Amino acid sequence: MRDSDSDSSSDDGSDWDESEEESDDEEGTIMDLDMCPPGCDQGDYDNTVAQREKRLDVEDEMAEEKKLLEVWRKEVEALTKKQRVVEIGLNQAEAELEAFQVMLITVCFIIIQSSFLVLSQSLSCSVKSVGSLPRPPISLDSCHHICPTRGVIRSPLCLAD
Repeated sequence: MRDSDSDSSSDDGSDWDESEEESDDEEGTIMDLDMCPPGCDQGDYDNTVAQREKRLDVEDEMAEEKKLLEVWRKEVEALTKKQRVVEIGLNQAEAELEAFQVMLITVCFIIIQSSFLVLSQSLSCSVKSVGSLPRPPISLDSCHHICPTRGVIRSPLCLAD
């Protein structure tokens, strides 16, 4: 019984198609989509055509938007990869800079420390040891000596002592 039901339903559909084709053949005209079919209200037909055009326009816009979205996704993916590479390079450069700064501070500290050591060794001489050094002979040529003037001796700093 099911077979007969399915056959009858398929037969009904095919009969309908055949009857439609027969009516087209009988009339001798092929249905033109630009013209309102006979027996149809012109307003309804125009509304249907306008709705179809809107639907096609919307489908075209959606297809364009999907293409644009896919392009943007690929661009975002490429930029994300570039960002990761740049961040890795930046982190590496920061680590190298920090290591260089630590090394530079260490070297400067060593240089300053050695300079203080040399300075402290040279200052360790007492006034007695400076006084016991042989004095060079005093020459009469005054261009090699500094002679203070009276103004320097009478400066307020000297008078305060």
